[in-house]
Amino acid sequence: MNRDFGRRLIPITFRELRTRAGLSQREVAESCDLQQSSVSRWESGDTRPCAKLRERLCERLRCTPEELRDALEADRARRYGGEVRP
Repeated sequence: MNRDFGRRLIPITFRELRTRAGLSQREVAESCDLQQSSVSRWESGDTRPCAKLRERLCERLRCTPEELRDALEADRARRYGGEVRP
């Protein structure tokens, strides 16, 4: 999912998926039996959730697997200066 600002599409981030679902980092972490710092690292693009957590995350964030993948890729690209795919 992307936000359209004129001609440039800006990908949705993990944090935006989380806040759109009305959840705090702590709530997401608790639903995955993790510490809040794990969610913070996902949002910063430093790490990604393991594959076994992604289905649970999609349910909690009310998003598709593709939206989650795109958000994680966007966060990682921002962190490491890579290109963000629209």
